[in-house]
Amino acid sequence: MPLESEFYRQYLERLTQLVYQELVAKVAVFDYFTKHAYGYGDEPSDVEPLIWFFQSGLYYDVTFSLFRLVDQNNSDRNVYHFLNYTEQNVKKIAWKKPLPAGEIKRLRDSMLSVSPEVNCLIKRRNKFFGHYDKEFFYEPDKIEDEYPFTNQDAVAIVRVLQGVVASCHEAFFGSRPMSVEGFYYAHAEGFYEALRAKHLGRSQTETSDGSITNDGSD
Repeated sequence: MPLESEFYRQYLERLTQLVYQELVAKVAVFDYFTKHAYGYGDEPSDVEPLIWFFQSGLYYDVTFSLFRLVDQNNSDRNVYHFLNYTEQNVKKIAWKKPLPAGEIKRLRDSMLSVSPEVNCLIKRRNKFFGHYDKEFFYEPDKIEDEYPFTNQDAVAIVRVLQGVVASCHEAFFGSRPMSVEGFYYAHAEGFYEALRAKHLGRSQTETSDGSITNDGSD
């Protein structure tokens, strides 16, 4: 296999792992625990106080996982570098299927379509998550007003990254990777429902004055 093709294979496999196996799962779980978990009508942190730390960890993880793939200034391995390498070596790479004419431009245009979301993500990372900007040190909630970034924004960027990886994956390997975010949503839901069942079980053993009844487990 030509050197360019072997490097490209490793690069593409790693991006596929980062996007399809890691990022899709993280964003799905993040979306569930910061949005869908509230659909039961109770406060998740009342169900399990540790959920607040779980949510906080997801915010940081999703922010940095996305940032590393879309930041053009501090890394030589990201989706933009990948597209540049693809374009520069398109005639040297041993494709399984020919990469369609104009496909790289189409993929770059897809990245441009989420540039507002990407720019906001980068500013949030630089001013709050990466280090404490003085503007947000004493007023951390202000970051949401100055640089709002929603679950839908995260999903939009991930969808575009999936499109870039899938298109190149199909041309190089002859197949597209499978997205399994539904699997992670289902497991996040099952996990939270188990926590709620335990919480409701504890609540049902408490009397109105706060004392604990004998629930028959002794």
